[in-house]
Amino acid sequence: MRRKTRKNSKIIFGILIIIALGVAAVVAYEYFLKPKPEEKPADEWAPTQIVTSTQEPVDDQGKGEVVETVNGKEPVVQYDGDNPNDNGGLTGVVTYAGATDSSIIIRVNIDQYVDGGTCQLSLMQDGDIAFTTSANLIADVSTSTCEGFNLSRSVVGSGNFAISIKLSSGDKTGVINGELNL
Repeated sequence: MRRKTRKNSKIIFGILIIIALGVAAVVAYEYFLKPKPEEKPADEWAPTQIVTSTQEPVDDQGKGEVVETVNGKEPVVQYDGDNPNDNGGLTGVVTYAGATDSSIIIRVNIDQYVDGGTCQLSLMQDGDIAFTTSANLIADVSTSTCEGFNLSRSVVGSGNFAISIKLSSGDKTGVINGELNL
C-alpha cells in the first residue's frame, strides 16, 4: 500500500507545480508584459475645459477675428481674412476637369454661399466656343457649387480647351476659368 500512496502524492505534487507555474506566468504577464495605459500629467486630467470665445471689434474694412481660449492657454485664431460672402461678386475654382472614354466631367467650388442661380459653361478651343451648356447653382453647407457638368465625350473633339464658367445668382456674378486637356 505504501507504493500507491507515494504514487498518488507524486501526481498531486506534479499537478500543484503545474498550477503554480501557470499562476506565475499570469502574474508575470500582468506585471511585466501587459500594455499599460498612458499616464497623463495632472494638469491634463481636468474634468472639463473652459472655452471662451470673443469677437474682436470689427475694423473699418469689415475684418473680424474670432479667437478661443482653452483653460487659459494661448488663443487659437478661428478665422482670419475677409468674409467671402461680403464680396460683391462670385469667385471659385475648378476642382476637377477630366474625361473617361465616354464622358467629360467638370466640377467647381464657389467660395460664397448663395441659394440658387445658374452656371453657364463654355469650352473654348483656339479662341472659339466649341461647346456651351448650363447647370443650376446649388448651395452647400458654407459654400456653393454648380450642379455638375457630365458631358458626352462626343460633344467636342480632342485637344486643349479653356474652361469658362459664368456664375450668376441674384445681383452677384462671377467667372471661373480653368483648363481641360482631352
